[in-house]
Amino acid sequence: MEKVDISISLVDENRSGRPQVNYFRVFLYVSIVFLMGSLDVLIGSISNTSTAFFTREHLISGGTNALVTSILIFALALYVNKLERSLGEQKRVEKELKLKQQQLEMLNKDLKVSQEYAIHIIDSSLDMIITVNRERKIVGFNMAAEKTFGYRAEEVIGKHVDILYSDKEESAKIYDSIVKTGQFIGEIINRRRDGEVVPSFLSASILRDTEGNFLGVMGISRDITELKRAEEALRIAATVDRLTGALNRQTFEDALGKETERAKRYGSPLSLLMFDIDRFKGINDTYGHQTGDSVLRTVSSLVRENIRSVDFFGRWGGEEFMVLLPETSLEDAVIVAEKLRKLLENHSFSPVPRVTASFGVAQCHEQEAFDSLTKRTDTALYRAKNRGRNRVETES
Repeated sequence: MEKVDISISLVDENRSGRPQVNYFRVFLYVSIVFLMGSLDVLIGSISNTSTAFFTREHLISGGTNALVTSILIFALALYVNKLERSLGEQKRVEKELKLKQQQLEMLNKDLKVSQEYAIHIIDSSLDMIITVNRERKIVGFNMAAEKTFGYRAEEVIGKHVDILYSDKEESAKIYDSIVKTGQFIGEIINRRRDGEVVPSFLSASILRDTEGNFLGVMGISRDITELKRAEEALRIAATVDRLTGALNRQTFEDALGKETERAKRYGSPLSLLMFDIDRFKGINDTYGHQTGDSVLRTVSSLVRENIRSVDFFGRWGGEEFMVLLPETSLEDAVIVAEKLRKLLENHSFSPVPRVTASFGVAQCHEQEAFDSLTKRTDTALYRAKNRGRNRVETES
């Protein structure tokens, strides 16, 4: 019988290029060899025996046993090959999982660094940065907020944001506005731990997660106390006479125009009184301008302290002043003028022995312009001067 050469490679290269035994091929090879060997023995026995010693049953039984054995070896080879592949896949998955875990650890490390950096930026901010959740409970409170409000972060975390507001209703309105429009920008009034109010400028917006769900609100605000003081200083400089603290002429004229229009509209009484310090030039010449300035400041202070908050007091020019009295008739205005006249006459203006003033009073007529009213009041004052000073005269 002609022999057949069968060449089977029992070694492969793995994924890394290294040689690796292929157990499936080993078992396949063994099964083929076993099967071929059994046939060779069987055929050799038949060919070398002159007498047919083996019966038909012997041949069938021997061949069947060899075939079954070969099938079992082949099945085992398939199982081992499958197991080998399964183990290889498991190792591959484990390797990928280990790589993913390393990547995740690196991402977590980067995230932690980013979070620490973000916290550092927030705490380094000069502005107050406060975060609240959906229940309006404080969940974030940076160092600038601690400095402004006088609370430590751990003291306010978890508490309602209303503790930072001067007006709880304002707090609720601002929050509702943010929820409806997505943001709020404007001035608010906060309250410190010690109860002091703090004007602030707030810019707030909604916080959402990656799916768009509402998480809360973040607000960035700045204490504008100094700004408000500067604005007030500018307002005073623009409206108040520097020396006396009374309204300057321009501001007083604006008030006079508005009040005369209001009196016309509603038919309410409005009176104006004008007074002039008697012989003021003599005070300056005798005691000097510093003493004269002191007299003007004292006169202004006395008048402001003895008129109503709704009245307007202004310096008209030099030693001449005006008082505008809304909702006041001529008779009541004369009483006010007389009160002020006596107040100045009886006050000590040391080193000046005596200071007096002459007053002119007039009530605004129906539909009268304010320049006409001032002219009539000035006429009454001129009359008081001509009639001996330190007196009150009216102009009807």
